[in-house]
Amino acid sequence: MNAMIKTGLCLSLLMAMVPGVSAELYRYKNEYGVTVLDSHVPARYVKNGYTILSLDGRILEVVPRALTDGEIRERDRKLAEEERLERLRREQDIADENLMRLYSTPAGVVEGRDTKLSSINGFITTQQNNLTRLQSQKRQLQSELADIERAGRTIS
Repeated sequence: MNAMIKTGLCLSLLMAMVPGVSAELYRYKNEYGVTVLDSHVPARYVKNGYTILSLDGRILEVVPRALTDGEIRERDRKLAEEERLERLRREQDIADENLMRLYSTPAGVVEGRDTKLSSINGFITTQQNNLTRLQSQKRQLQSELADIERAGRTIS
């Protein structure tokens, strides 16, 4: 048994020392769809993806194929949409937190709404009064100017 172990170790050392002997194999498909095992992947096949295998056939790594331009655009579009939705969700969470700070109950929301409506109605009433006052001033000035014209004087 010692002789077998020594022989195995010697073979392993020799393989490690011999240049060009790789400890890995590469599996890929060529342009004809044939699966190829080789010590390297030719550059023209890299974009199609490949598998790195140990010498005893175990899969060490799978390198996926390169994405097409359309797939890259679609991936980027989906990522942008996911980011947009996440940003909207965060904004909504912040808005909800702010509302919870302002109003602890639904009745508080109704009360706040009623207060705001009352404030808006007061603003509208004030503006209507201002408008009425300005219209009255306009009529008064028009009347004074008409009196000046009737008297034969000129209006500057």
